[in-house]
Amino acid sequence: MVFLGDFIYADVPYFAGNGVDQFQKRYRQTFASPEVKALVEKVPMVGIFDDHEIYNDYSANASSPSYAPAMQAYQEYVGAANYDPVEPGVHYYDFRVGDSAFFVWDTRSYRSDNANDDDDVKTMLGDRQREAFFDWAAKVNQTVTWKFVVSSVPVMSLWSHGEDTWASFLTERDAILDLLEHVPNVIVLSGDRHEFAAASLRTTVTEFSTSPFNMFYLPVRTLSQKHSRGATGEDTLLQYLPDGNTKVTTFEVDTRVLNKPVVRVRVWIDGAEAWHVDVLGQPILRPGPLSVVDGAVGSVGKGLRELLTFLRRSWWN
Repeated sequence: MVFLGDFIYADVPYFAGNGVDQFQKRYRQTFASPEVKALVEKVPMVGIFDDHEIYNDYSANASSPSYAPAMQAYQEYVGAANYDPVEPGVHYYDFRVGDSAFFVWDTRSYRSDNANDDDDVKTMLGDRQREAFFDWAAKVNQTVTWKFVVSSVPVMSLWSHGEDTWASFLTERDAILDLLEHVPNVIVLSGDRHEFAAASLRTTVTEFSTSPFNMFYLPVRTLSQKHSRGATGEDTLLQYLPDGNTKVTTFEVDTRVLNKPVVRVRVWIDGAEAWHVDVLGQPILRPGPLSVVDGAVGSVGKGLRELLTFLRRSWWN
């Protein structure tokens, strides 16, 4: 199981202070709840933090007196069970399960202030994490069938009041989607909004945003197709299920038929199946003994490398 952030609410119903013991207490309370306890006793979990592990709408501010104790408690109770980070001292990481590869973003530690102008400087990932993600995308492009990108906040731009989501970081989002248009079979997993929504991003990426696991849902509807950016909209809503205090989405990856890979998605709300959909993938041109296949893979790889070079130059120059 992948937890998508806000595993604790350090600031709800009130902020108890910056002592590490206060953050640790919130984790113990969460793990002691019957719903979470029953799950983690049977299902292995990895995760990433969002803002409420620190405080609401947290943006990169390592000097904040909350950050260090919050990260210590997170590492002790959640992070220690994760896969190794991409490099020492960071929280973003990648891993592989069967024919699926995962990259888990840290959307908080390097984030520009949400209110900043949306330009080439504004970032949610930071330079080094974005570079690591681009490298990962190139590595798994034609070596793994399904690629899962984990974001604590939605990538889709369909929510109003989306200042805390990727809708306020569209310049960086564009660079990422420009790349992912050339990477087959990408699925984004996100949370945060206390609602379920599925959307197609530029028709090539499918996002499933699922939350909460055990918390209130929002009675006010804030998601609509009309919020999608652009004249016709880059993001197309596939399903919207806002109600329910417990939401879980399951993904069954099936690559037994090489030319017909599929992910069977089931959405469960308050213990009952609420929706299902099959995401059909493209076959992967894996390197093999035939020169024509080798040539195709080489062409795809060269094209992606050229795109990565362009994106990096356009971003950092």
